[in-house]
Amino acid sequence: MEKTFEKMKEQKQEIYDLLAKQNIPVFEDEIAQDEEIDFNENGYHFFVLQMGEIEPTNQDRILSQVIDVYYYSQYLDDLDEKVVNLIADLRNIYGITFQRTNKLRVQLKDTDQYVDQVMISLRRKIPIGC
Repeated sequence: MEKTFEKMKEQKQEIYDLLAKQNIPVFEDEIAQDEEIDFNENGYHFFVLQMGEIEPTNQDRILSQVIDVYYYSQYLDDLDEKVVNLIADLRNIYGITFQRTNKLRVQLKDTDQYVDQVMISLRRKIPIGC
């Protein structure tokens, strides 16, 4: 199992590094309230990486895990193009498959401003008992 755990850490680090290369902040799980205040003042542009549920597969010794990358952006005209490039890069990480995206426009609290939120859903297989 140690080899499996090492590969899991390596994949997570590769995803994190790839996001960090975009030269915008990367947060794990959620953004802290004090950091969000800074974004309110300077515009939103960051990633949130969330390691999701682990589920069974139709193979006895393989589990599957959802990995969601949330891309928040404000005032970005080429967001779709950036998302497509990001998906292409994420798919090159061994064991990671692209599932889908979900795009929303979220209104900022007590304002008439909006932020684009794109969830990029990935999946990885986790071998167990090998």
